[in-house]
Amino acid sequence: MPAVAASTIWRITQPDVRELREPLLELWRRNLPNASSSRFGWLYESGRAEAFLLGEPRVVGSAGCLSRRFAIAGEMVEGGAAIDLNVDESQRSVGPALTLARAVTQAADQNGLACLYGLPIPRAAAVLKRCGYRQIGAISNWTKLLRSEFKLRDVVRSRLAAKLVAPFVDAAMRWKSSDGRRLPADFVAESPTEFDARFDKLWQRASQRFGVIGERTADFLSWRFSKCPDLKYEIFALSRRDELLGYVVWYQDEDSICIADLLADEDSIELLLSEFTRLARRRRAAAIRMSCFGPPEFCQRLQSSGLVVGILAPAGFDGGAGADVGRDWRVVSDNGGSRHRRVKGRRHAFQTGTVGTHARRDGLRTSAADGAVLEWRADPQLSPHRRTRRFAV
Repeated sequence: MPAVAASTIWRITQPDVRELREPLLELWRRNLPNASSSRFGWLYESGRAEAFLLGEPRVVGSAGCLSRRFAIAGEMVEGGAAIDLNVDESQRSVGPALTLARAVTQAADQNGLACLYGLPIPRAAAVLKRCGYRQIGAISNWTKLLRSEFKLRDVVRSRLAAKLVAPFVDAAMRWKSSDGRRLPADFVAESPTEFDARFDKLWQRASQRFGVIGERTADFLSWRFSKCPDLKYEIFALSRRDELLGYVVWYQDEDSICIADLLADEDSIELLLSEFTRLARRRRAAAIRMSCFGPPEFCQRLQSSGLVVGILAPAGFDGGAGADVGRDWRVVSDNGGSRHRRVKGRRHAFQTGTVGTHARRDGLRTSAADGAVLEWRADPQLSPHRRTRRFAV
C-alpha cells in the first residue's frame, strides 16, 4: 500500500451519501475486504447510520454511528452504536483512530444521543476509553453440543472409532437434554417468515420489564435481519393462543446453528430454547452457538437449557462503577459468525453484528470472547445503572 503523502491532513469530513459512497467503498476494499457495497446501502443510504471520513486529500480512515433507540425505564430515548472504525495500515497509530472515535462521540453529543455502545477489539477498546467510554464487561461464547463426532476426533485417533462411538455419546447427551420434554398443548413452535405485529407486542412488554433495552420493534428487526445483506437469517418463535412469548433469530454457519438475537418473556426462555434445540437437531446441526454478555439470572437460564460457557474474557469496569454495573446489561451478538479470509498474507475478520466491522492482523484472536462491552453516556451524572437492573441491546 502506498504511503500517505506528508500533505495529508487528519481532517474529519462528512460528505453527503452520494459523495460518500466511492471513497468509503475504496477504504473498505483496503481494510474491510469482506464488506460489500450492499452493506453500504443497508447502513448509510438507508439513513440508519452516518459516516465520518478522515484525511484530505486522501481518505485514510472512517468510522460510523448507527442510530439505535432505547427504552430506559419505559421511556424511549435516542442512542447509537459505534461501528466501522477502520484505518489504513500505514496510519494505524493512536492519533487517527482517536480522531475518528472522538468525531463519533462529538456528533452523538451534538445530536442529543443519550448513549453509545460498542464491542471493540482490544486495540480499539483502548482508543474508545480515551474518548469517554468505559468497559462494563465482556462477551462470552456459549455452546450446546448436539453431535459429538467432530469433538471425539480430537481425543480419538481413529476416525472410524470416533464415528462408531459418536451415536452412543449423542444418545446420552440427548437423554440429558431439556428438549426431551413435550411442548404443552396450547403452545405453538413456528418459523415465521416475517416480523409481524406480534413482535411489537412482545417488544412493548420487554420495554417495561427491562430497565434499559435496545429497540426490538417489528420494523427494526425487519431492517436488522430480514434486509441484512451479510447473512441469511431465519426466525424461530414460540407462541401461546396467538400471543408471541419469545423468538430466536438464527443463521447456519457450516455445521453449527448460531443465535443472533433472542428475546422472550422471563418464564418462557427455557421452553423456547428447548424447542429451538429440536429444530437444530432436525437441521442436523452439530452445535448451537451463541455469543452474549448478561446478568447472572439470564446466564443461569442458558445453563439450565444445556448451553455451556466457553472461555470468558475478563469483565472490567472503569470509572469506579463497581462490578454490579454488569448486571444492567444483556447483549446478544452474532459476532461469532465472523467471516475470515487471507488477503495478501494478512488475516481479516468482518464482524457481521450490528456493532461494527473490524480489520484484524495476524496474532489477534477473532473469538467474540475477546470483545469488551463499552458504553458512552452524554451525561455521566444520569447513569441508567442507578435506576435500572438490566440492559439489553
